[in-house]
Amino acid sequence: MNGSIVRLKRAYPDQEVYLFHQDSLILSPSKQIKLYPFLLDPGTRALITCGGIHSQHALAVAYECVQRNWRCYLFLRGRPIASPLGTHLLLQLLAPSISYLSEKEYRHSKETRMYALAEQLAQQGTQARVIPEGALEVPGEENPLTQQYLQEIRHYEQTHHLEFDRLLIALGTGGTYLHLLKASQQIPLKAKLTGVPALATPDYFIQRWKNLGLENTWELWETPDFRAFGKLDPHVANTVKRVACAEGILLDPLYDGKVVFTLDHYFQQGKYLQEKILLWHTGGIFDLFSLEWKFHETR
Repeated sequence: MNGSIVRLKRAYPDQEVYLFHQDSLILSPSKQIKLYPFLLDPGTRALITCGGIHSQHALAVAYECVQRNWRCYLFLRGRPIASPLGTHLLLQLLAPSISYLSEKEYRHSKETRMYALAEQLAQQGTQARVIPEGALEVPGEENPLTQQYLQEIRHYEQTHHLEFDRLLIALGTGGTYLHLLKASQQIPLKAKLTGVPALATPDYFIQRWKNLGLENTWELWETPDFRAFGKLDPHVANTVKRVACAEGILLDPLYDGKVVFTLDHYFQQGKYLQEKILLWHTGGIFDLFSLEWKFHETR
């Protein structure tokens, strides 16, 4: 699947801000990159994963299972809702087997439950692959999808006679950032790969990656104090509305909206105004509908 790059001329008439996005509604570049290593075993017939009821990762896993005629098993943090909206609705449509866990159950037993289910399925003759939350793993083999997307960015730079100074990437679990960082060793870009934490502080990711034995080569931005996953800050809602009205582009309110809001915050401080900045679009627009009441609040 090819991505495309557009300049956000009306949203940012005085700066050079671009967006790298993919036209697939469900499979964004981020999800394709992270899921790729888990889909290679020809014997796999089921996928098991976990996430919140707004999880784009869980939705991408369910979608991949439908495409391959595999079974899908989800362990979701939250409770069933009689009339779900947004991503939660799509998860119920695509995944026939969903187990809901409380916050405590999710925190302490999600891995145990997933691997126990995988063992049970194996005893029944079905090979199941457990995918961790957010498909986070230390990138091992070269990922051709990651390399493809970086090649597309380089091709755009060459054909438009420019070089990006910075590539901004939302950090959920941080997996996409790690994959891009690894691929950039083979396909170097001038652009600094900059992570923008959407769900935690930069220190959280730094410590987590150090614990994985990764070398400290990353650059992370400090971000405003966003609310927990699945919650929408009214200032971020205003940012999503502004870009939609100016460009006709819908940003995910839980990831991309926070990245753009953070970028605006730095611009207001007079920082990075002269840089050519490329935003990595993560998808996830479905939660615009589950959080629509927040947009009414901002009128």
